[in-house]
Amino acid sequence: MEQTQNWIKLGGKVNVDKVILIRHMNYFVEGAAERPLADREHGMDFGGPHALPNVLCEGHGGRPIPQFVLDVLRAYPHDDPRLRMFAEYNPQDMIFWFGGLPQE
Repeated sequence: MEQTQNWIKLGGKVNVDKVILIRHMNYFVEGAAERPLADREHGMDFGGPHALPNVLCEGHGGRPIPQFVLDVLRAYPHDDPRLRMFAEYNPQDMIFWFGGLPQE
C-alpha cells in the first residue's frame, strides 16, 4: 500500500485525473502465462467493437483523457445508457470515500 500511496501522491495531493475500470485481468494473467486466449490475440489486446466495454469514472477536475485513448479502450462514462444492458455494470453496492489518503 505504501508504494501505491507514494505513486499517486504529488506535493501532498492525490494526482489522479480519471480512472478507467478495465475488465481485463484474466487476459493479463493468461497472456503472461503464455496460454492461448479464446477471443484475443495476446494479453494486451483489448478486444474489438463487440467486446465488453470498459467504464470511465470521472473525478472532480483533472486533465481530460484524449479521445483516441477512450476509443481504443472502449471506455464509456459510468452513466452511459449503453452500459445498462450489462448486469456487471449496474452497481449493487456503493463505496463512499471521504477525505484523502491516510497521513504518513
